[in-house]
Amino acid sequence: MKKNKMMRIASVLLIAALLSTSVISGTFAKYVTTKSISDTARVAKFGVNITADGSLFEEKYDIGVTDAQTTVLSASSDDVVAPGTKNETGLTFSISGDPEVDVHIDFVMDTDSYDVCLPAGTYNNLTGIGESTFTVGADGYHPLKFYLKKDGTVVTGCNGVPLSAIREYLNTTFSGGTMSTIHASNDSGASLANAFGTYTLTWEWPFSVNDAADTFLGQYAADSSIELPTGVSASDIKLGASVTISITVTQVD
Repeated sequence: MKKNKMMRIASVLLIAALLSTSVISGTFAKYVTTKSISDTARVAKFGVNITADGSLFEEKYDIGVTDAQTTVLSASSDDVVAPGTKNETGLTFSISGDPEVDVHIDFVMDTDSYDVCLPAGTYNNLTGIGESTFTVGADGYHPLKFYLKKDGTVVTGCNGVPLSAIREYLNTTFSGGTMSTIHASNDSGASLANAFGTYTLTWEWPFSVNDAADTFLGQYAADSSIELPTGVSASDIKLGASVTISITVTQVD
């Protein structure tokens, strides 16, 4: 009897313990909700490549003969130009890349660039042929004719013109003009190779266009003591050519 009584007491205690555990568990239960979010990004691509190849002027030229005999040769290491010389390969400029940002292109010719020039005035004719003098008009005599091509086609207004006309085109077109800013959102993307293209600058000094002016330039290059017209100084005469072009691609807002 005593044993059965003890068993009953133990059973009651076990049931009480289980009931107590259930109550405690219910006390610590709670509502729970959760949510997570994440995002990633990478740096937008710039990846712009600018190339500038070639040269404009040389120390020697092969002109007017079928066997490529040198007919114009510098007496020093200086590059030279003369009637009949030309460069049909010239300087080539291109931009490539597919930037994921809007970019601005500055493709400009430095204002210090210049070409051969005999300024306006009445000069002594040193050829000994025809009149004793010859006159150069207000725009001056620029014997070098420059050509700017885009993708092999001469740009309008840049076909056999003084260097100043090329400079005006570049500095106008790429300084706030239609080609100055290329947008990443263009239908064709911001492919600079397509939008910019490939530009080539070449030149020639045609033979026998103005013999008197050409001769004066050549003689004055050899002897700067030759008499100049009234109002014309030595610094006004350009006995050479210099071209400086810079290309800058910059991200814009």
